[in-house]
Amino acid sequence: MKFDLIFIGAGIGSSTALINILNKKRKKKITIGVIDKNIENFPGGVGYSRILSKNGFFNNPCRLSPNKFVSWTIKKKNKINLINHLNEQKSYSYLRWLKENTKLFLKARKKDDVKEIYYPRVFYNFWLESEINRVIKKVNKSTEVFFIKSNVKILKKKKNYFLINKKNNVDLYKYKIKKKYDFRKSEFIKKLKIQTQIRSKYIFISVGLPAPKKIVNNLLFNNKFYIHDLYESGGVNNLLQLIHEKIKSNNNCVVHFLGSKAGLLECLPEILNLTKVNKINLKLISTSNNAKTLNPAVFAKNRKKYRLKYFTKNYLAEINSPDLLLNFLKMEFEHAVLKGFTKYNAWSEIMTKSILKKVINKFNSKNLFAYNNIFFQKIRGITRFTYPETVRAKELLEKKGIIVMNQAVIKNIKHKRKKFIVETLNVKKNIKQTKSDILVCVLGPQKINQLKKNYNLFKNLQELNKGNVNEIGFSVDQYFRLKKNKNIILPGFHASGYNPNRQTIIKAITDNSIKASDYLIKKIN
Repeated sequence: MKFDLIFIGAGIGSSTALINILNKKRKKKITIGVIDKNIENFPGGVGYSRILSKNGFFNNPCRLSPNKFVSWTIKKKNKINLINHLNEQKSYSYLRWLKENTKLFLKARKKDDVKEIYYPRVFYNFWLESEINRVIKKVNKSTEVFFIKSNVKILKKKKNYFLINKKNNVDLYKYKIKKKYDFRKSEFIKKLKIQTQIRSKYIFISVGLPAPKKIVNNLLFNNKFYIHDLYESGGVNNLLQLIHEKIKSNNNCVVHFLGSKAGLLECLPEILNLTKVNKINLKLISTSNNAKTLNPAVFAKNRKKYRLKYFTKNYLAEINSPDLLLNFLKMEFEHAVLKGFTKYNAWSEIMTKSILKKVINKFNSKNLFAYNNIFFQKIRGITRFTYPETVRAKELLEKKGIIVMNQAVIKNIKHKRKKFIVETLNVKKNIKQTKSDILVCVLGPQKINQLKKNYNLFKNLQELNKGNVNEIGFSVDQYFRLKKNKNIILPGFHASGYNPNRQTIIKAITDNSIKASDYLIKKIN
């Protein structure tokens, strides 16, 4: 089957670009395909789908989210829809959010009224659905949109098109479009299982955050009580079900998290509530290289506005290299704490005034290369702040003695007599074995070098972009096209330097996808 454009992945990037393309007038007929291993991930992907994003919240407040989304959220019908949805869910995190935010949220009339609110991630899915509902009405005989349920195993260049999966059985779906179209109420029409080549002139890849590196053997990997990818496995709800199952059979449960950042934190509010409601014998262990979590996004209680000292007009002229930028950030944070503020006070001012963008735009090519390949990760390491409720839950669980933060290196993992046994090496070079009933891998996503070894899609992309791949991603141009194959677009995580200004990930991918799809519209027409 031949397409003009194929989207690989149904996440934010693909959803945004598809909406943008369908919203524009076209001169000729086009055929579009969206490929994902689970079509229910559309729109929003694993992180922002209705099914898999339960209990999750944005890591950043509204003022750092896409403007169109924030404007949409303060419309009365959308606020009511969210509140009703959250009330229907059996989620402590949602109920607590409603208790803390409902009054302010309902009174909000302008964007500034909600600028410090952290929305549930599912709200972004609602917005994407509403946008699909709006633009799908413009779809007529000049446009066909198909949804293909399949894993992408092959991506090869053939003459003037790309070949996907050669000959492979896939499920092909198309929407049943009614006069009053509603994304959720309209059904996917399953056409048939086709065995054919999938070909396309343009490829748009937005497959979200990669899963963690596989660190256990195949037998353990398929063990029911081992969670390798928290989000794709069903998120916190899946983990809670496994905990209940172990408690029921053993009267106790030990959960060992491999990692200590976002994945761990997202689970903790629900687990904290579980320990409050039920008197259960539950113990949590988190093992990581530094035993530290993300910083809570909290302002100082003095309610005064923080004034930047080092990122002012006089000093900005001095910052002409990435090492100076990093040093100035550290000095600004130290100054903020010295004056009774938090680091987040300083970082919020820097982000609100788009200071990083102003500084980076002045870098020459040599400094820009050093920033993207070396200093970006260092700056990211000291500027990662998150939804404060998750950190609060972690601190309360620590006080109760329920969670233990273990600083160590993971050396070996095995399973014996229904127990996972993790062998670790601590800072004192002591080897220790820790037993648990459930093992959860929340280590960071795989790096590009790992992806190229483990997944055919990325192996193929390396071949299609030879000489233009580094440790942090594939080299792309200003429209996020591969340097060696301009008809392949990567607007997200896998593109080198996709978010140099440290915007929120959702904002960066949204902006990149709109820019890339605007370019595509001109080419397709």
